[in-house]
Amino acid sequence: MPVAAIQGDVILTNPATHSPCDPPPPASPIPVVILLPLQIKVVFGVIPFAVTGSALTPHTFEPNSSCVPHVAPLGCLTGPGSTKVTMGGFPANRLLDLADGPDGTITGPGAIKVIIGG
Repeated sequence: MPVAAIQGDVILTNPATHSPCDPPPPASPIPVVILLPLQIKVVFGVIPFAVTGSALTPHTFEPNSSCVPHVAPLGCLTGPGSTKVTMGGFPANRLLDLADGPDGTITGPGAIKVIIGG
């Protein structure tokens, strides 16, 4: 069963659509992370759990040969979470759930002691 996602977890984005706008080497791109969960009452220690629709770090992407901002609520959100577990009334996100549209995946590290099914 998958590990629960939390604020600060890293999102693995599709390099074909996201990397062309990142700063060129040697500058490092800002990682895309879960920035602000929609709920803050259910926490792992003091870190809120991520739920469907949680905002990600604003970044740029290249849909048609031009860099455009990718900010919430126009994308840049975590995708559908669990169908059985909610937190603060929203479906809970887990590692490997989609994020940033169909292009990204929540990779963690997550709340390694919290497992969420369905």
